[in-house]
Amino acid sequence: MIEQIRMIPILKGSGVKSISEPEKKWRRNGRKSLISARSMKTGEIIQREDIKIMRPGTGFHVRDLNLLVGRTLKKNIRENEIIPFDAF
Repeated sequence: MIEQIRMIPILKGSGVKSISEPEKKWRRNGRKSLISARSMKTGEIIQREDIKIMRPGTGFHVRDLNLLVGRTLKKNIRENEIIPFDAF
């Protein structure tokens, strides 16, 4: 019983929450990005209907949706393409 009591601090852990190495690998794929809902050409102004939300999360974050609406494209984007950071 004394041995079990001495193990309590070890079992409680450090108390610091962090992302483990296996979780880091999948973290980016778990979040979502803004994707083009249709093919768009240079000079077009992005509307809300032109953007959809899908995985993986390697492009603009979903919270940036309102920042993209109304902006003018500087390059062509294909349908279902992750909207690149240099598109504006």
